Amino acid sequence: MRRVALALALICVLCRPAIAGPLSCSETATSGLIFTNAYNVYALTTYSVTATVGVTCNKNNVPYTISANAGMHSVALPNRDLKYVSGADVLPYFLYTTAAHTTVFGDGTNGTAIINANNPSSGTQYTTSIYGTLAAGADVTAGSYTDTVTLTVTY
Repeated sequence: MRRVALALALICVLCRPAIAGPLSCSETATSGLIFTNAYNVYALTTYSVTATVGVTCNKNNVPYTISANAGMHSVALPNRDLKYVSGADVLPYFLYTTAAHTTVFGDGTNGTAIINANNPSSGTQYTTSIYGTLAAGADVTAGSYTDTVTLTVTY
């Protein structure tokens, strides 16, 4: 297991080969998903951020998928929660595969979608964006909130 700091806390990336042979792929977080600004409980709009994940394979045209679990503080997708580090408060958030925030990123269950991709050529990094939003109007305690989401890259 390789830990990649994509932020909500840590997002762990696992590669599980689905085909035999000398194929290998590696993953990198080229930017993190961190909600850095202060959350305004009175704001009427969602707060959005973007992260980028890169996958590089040693063969041409390698199809792969990226999926995500519900995180440490949520029971089931599509819901996810950031948990207050000093108490019980939770701050709802969502991960999306689209900039328009129309497709919830997950494991393909409960209306969520996985990311299907193809590494175009050997040694070339294919990057994909993951979009995060914090729900507007959550009445939460001021402080630090965190979650850990596991991304799985299957090729």
